[in-house]
Amino acid sequence: MTRQGLLGFIRAAERNRSLGKEINKCIVIPDLIRLASKYDFPISKRDLEEDPINEEIQKWFLNTKINPINRNKL
Repeated sequence: MTRQGLLGFIRAAERNRSLGKEINKCIVIPDLIRLASKYDFPISKRDLEEDPINEEIQKWFLNTKINPINRNKL
């Protein structure tokens, strides 16, 4: 299930500084999806755009100082 993958990916990024740096380099959503897949976290574009916890994810990005994906560059 991809929502669980998204939550796992967020937890991993909280604990792994190098993963956080890699996430920060992602410019568009497909970059983030590929990175998550590289670490065996199945996520989809829909998870990032429509998930009910999307607002919480955005807050998390702001609190961790990791740049959120710019949706205008899709």
